[in-house]
Amino acid sequence: EGDVVILSPRFVYTLAKMIDGYSGPGTYTRVIAKVISENGAMHELSLPNDLSLTEAQYKDPTALRPAMYEDAKLFAAAGGYARVGNTIDELASAAFNNNGVLLALYVSSSGWSNKLDGMATPPAAGEQAFGHLVFVGGQKTINGKKFLIIKNSWGEQFGASGYYYLSADYEPFIMDSWVVTDVPDNLLINKNIK
Repeated sequence: EGDVVILSPRFVYTLAKMIDGYSGPGTYTRVIAKVISENGAMHELSLPNDLSLTEAQYKDPTALRPAMYEDAKLFAAAGGYARVGNTIDELASAAFNNNGVLLALYVSSSGWSNKLDGMATPPAAGEQAFGHLVFVGGQKTINGKKFLIIKNSWGEQFGASGYYYLSADYEPFIMDSWVVTDVPDNLLINKNIK
């Protein structure tokens, strides 16, 4: 297996905001899949995921230099993108067969913020929740229960070094999920992720 390459969420998000036509924060999972499939994504070191930036600064297209587009093509997928099912089993299968899934779901501060073990919990009844996009990298069984392995974009200080685990309890809070097909070998994720 190849080395894990950390791609720039900021690059992908900036291109998505140029396409989606939505002026508020956030974008659509399908648009993210489209950007990765058609444009690729560059290494995060070239355009870091700086969470201290304002929304306007984060998605500012002037931050993208022409050479970045060429670099991103190195990580473009040869195929297209497709919607997949939203159950834990369907997502785990899609992650395995397509080297990951883009997953949109509702999260809450109490269910994600102080979870050093990475065990994410769904929003409680009446609790304010917001949409968030994460990456499903695989599946893990913990105490006989299946969990999706989630890579979050908030940094290593959140969850279990940037990773979270989602059980089937989370299925009602899943909004949308897409895969990018024919992912090149240089983007293969480590199937032995912990």
